[in-house]
Amino acid sequence: MSSKLTHSGNIIISGFGLMILFMCFLVYKSIHNETQMVSDNYYESELKFQDNINAVKNAEAFGTAFTFKQESNRLQFQIPSSLNTQMEDAVLNIYCISNKAEDKKIELKTNASATYMIDASTWKKLSYTAKLSFKADGKSYYKEFQLVLK
Repeated sequence: MSSKLTHSGNIIISGFGLMILFMCFLVYKSIHNETQMVSDNYYESELKFQDNINAVKNAEAFGTAFTFKQESNRLQFQIPSSLNTQMEDAVLNIYCISNKAEDKKIELKTNASATYMIDASTWKKLSYTAKLSFKADGKSYYKEFQLVLK
């Protein structure tokens, strides 16, 4: 009797059935997986993409004057001093790559040293993208930094 169950045709049919069950499981998991976008108004911000490209070029003109250092749980940003005195609407958006709930928005106030320290000790140990944007002297500036908290 056991020889009929282990017949090659039965093994192929049961393997095919298991494959179909596995595919159904994957479809079920993908339907219940939440999709996260970088921002809720992603498509509106995409229309302003050329402005963003110009802001990146404006920041790149300063070369290495924009700096970022990560020391354990402290983040330090350095902005060119010529821009720091005229800086307005400065925002540092911190995007968590894996969890939208960990995103942060930090408004920067102008200071004399052009150095900005951010305490990240309460943040989860994840990967983040820091997006610095501000206006100075009638131009927009934009710079991105990658960071991983360990």
